[in-house]
Amino acid sequence: MFRCVGVTLVCLCVATAARGEDKARNPFGVADVADPTGLDVRKFAQTVNLTGDKDDANAEQWVKKETEGKKDSLEGEWHGRWSSGSCSAVKIKVVKDRVYILYTEEKGAYKDRVYLMEAVRDKDRLVGRWADVNNPRDSHPFVGKIVDGERIDGVWSGGGDRWDFRRKVK
Repeated sequence: MFRCVGVTLVCLCVATAARGEDKARNPFGVADVADPTGLDVRKFAQTVNLTGDKDDANAEQWVKKETEGKKDSLEGEWHGRWSSGSCSAVKIKVVKDRVYILYTEEKGAYKDRVYLMEAVRDKDRLVGRWADVNNPRDSHPFVGKIVDGERIDGVWSGGGDRWDFRRKVK
């Protein structure tokens, strides 16, 4: 019986791969975030109230370099920073109701570490989860407030730290 189950599993894996079901959901081709809209994400989102006002820690424009893009679209090149002050390049792509954010740490102790966020967009809010691409257990819920096409204020549950995004569109 054990042998039969093993054969069945192999056949299921082959059939799944043949149908293309193992393809990543995200447009960056890295490992997907597990359970991006799980119960813990939804519960965390209920506790977050980002106002997006002029007194927010992310209100001041901290990006110097202009990038191509459209202010009415989130897609394009951005910069992200943790509340710790670390700032790095970010790519944002939108697929239907999902917003995918790929953050690559550029310096410091976490240099070259890559994080993927998958969030559902609901009007001016992003609700989802991020994960370290090479260590998926390093993952937490995230909520962001889309203030405009150049600013997303965000917070994650791993200690209540900020994770903000900015860009300066040409």
